[in-house]
Amino acid sequence: MGKSDKVKKEIINTTIELLRNKGTASIKEIAALADVNIAAINYHFGDKINLVNKVINIIFNEKIAMVKNLIENKKCDSKEEAAKMFCELTIAFIEENFGVIKYIIADDLISENDNNPTIYTLHQKYLEIYAQAKTVLIDILGNDVTEEQLRAKFAILFSAYLMPLIFQLNASTINDGLAVNRNAIISEMVSLILNKKFY
Repeated sequence: MGKSDKVKKEIINTTIELLRNKGTASIKEIAALADVNIAAINYHFGDKINLVNKVINIIFNEKIAMVKNLIENKKCDSKEEAAKMFCELTIAFIEENFGVIKYIIADDLISENDNNPTIYTLHQKYLEIYAQAKTVLIDILGNDVTEEQLRAKFAILFSAYLMPLIFQLNASTINDGLAVNRNAIISEMVSLILNKKFY
């Protein structure tokens, strides 16, 4: 790897670390922690928005890779086990990347009337993750479930379980019984996925 690629990789890794740990990243912080000057960041990425979009792509692609790994390995002995693994991977992604998700949501709220590339990236990644999640859900539920039902299940999983988890992670009481709540969330998510009455 050449020096230019090493610098670029260090900038990306530093931005990922800042967003995951703090939920924010200024261009000055990135430059200082990556031990580069601001001109180097602008040279490699154009500006901070392009850098953040690159980082968001990398982080969300990690989620897609996890889902693909679940599909390809198929080591689960039952539908319940497969559904639980899918839910655990999803929640683990949110827990690990809460700062990033918080950053994206805050940016959406501030810039909802702007043509902001970060908003588009979030929507695009949601669709890509759904496309992979759909394959897992079909594998769990069988081919009888329709596209509408799959979209509805995924939307409910996201809005009814994952968004409240995001709000909980943002609360000051994050360490109060989180493990119990996490297990309860997974159990309820699995029940929803396997509930045939829903479809």
